[in-house]
Amino acid sequence: VALLFALLVVSALVVQWMLYLRRVDLGFDVPMLLTYTFDLPDDRYPTAETRAAFMRDLEARLARLPGVSSAGLCSHVPALDADVVRPLSGTLHDAVKPEERPWASWFDVSPGFFPAAGIRVLAGRGFSADDRAGSQPVAVLNRMAAERYFDDIGNAVRRTVTIHDAERGAQPVTIVGVVTGTKDSQVTRTSPQIYVPLDQWPRASVTVLLRSDDPAGRAPDVHALMRTTDSMVAISELKTMSRIIEDELASSRIINGLFAGFALLALALAAAGLFGVISYSVGQRRRELGIRLALGASPVLIGRMIVGEGLKIV
Repeated sequence: VALLFALLVVSALVVQWMLYLRRVDLGFDVPMLLTYTFDLPDDRYPTAETRAAFMRDLEARLARLPGVSSAGLCSHVPALDADVVRPLSGTLHDAVKPEERPWASWFDVSPGFFPAAGIRVLAGRGFSADDRAGSQPVAVLNRMAAERYFDDIGNAVRRTVTIHDAERGAQPVTIVGVVTGTKDSQVTRTSPQIYVPLDQWPRASVTVLLRSDDPAGRAPDVHALMRTTDSMVAISELKTMSRIIEDELASSRIINGLFAGFALLALALAAAGLFGVISYSVGQRRRELGIRLALGASPVLIGRMIVGEGLKIV
């Protein structure tokens, strides 16, 4: 009974943890988002300028689709994709040792990303169409990064920090805003985050976010728009964000079922074992119980005594 009780406790904790994961607020509006990814062919978009121009044109076209309130592009989706970490310097809490240097999860996003994802601006501003290649390099921090490295979100705005990138080297940027931010890839926690404009850090592979009251109904419009924009650009993973979350948590449903099954099995085994012990005990005490009945004890009172002794074991 003790071993089975331990299994019951562990099963309950695991099921409770899985249910908690389904209630976690990721920091963006999951039910209103449709998302997909694509890669620009190198032969058709060989330079950073051609890629940036395509991204700007695509974002504007997507935002004009019927039923779409805003559209944005990003290098990878917060909380769902693996974090890309960049060291920082120039904060109020720089460290001498490299392992203690400030860091942040890095995201490359378009001006429409924050409105599309439902991420609120807390101080300063988000990105605009003026944040292009050739203009002043800018960045946006989330609340955690601003409070950790500048003590307060108000102190972070208009500060200059340096992003240390493996390909670009040290890149100074001016912090123009602070946003609410999202969960990181561990889902249960928030990490420091830094966002940079897609136009200043152009790339060939991006993820698109569309905000709509009916995200699933926008899928045919997306296919048609991508064909008219450039039929040679193939898209993949066209799904609602809710569907992606459900797919991510599919394994948790299996684990929940397994542990619920283990818990029911533990209950059945505990009940069977307890029944066997009590049945054997009653069999050994038949003469005693007979004497109790002969002396006036009621069957209900004897039953209560036997059950009470069994429950003491539990």
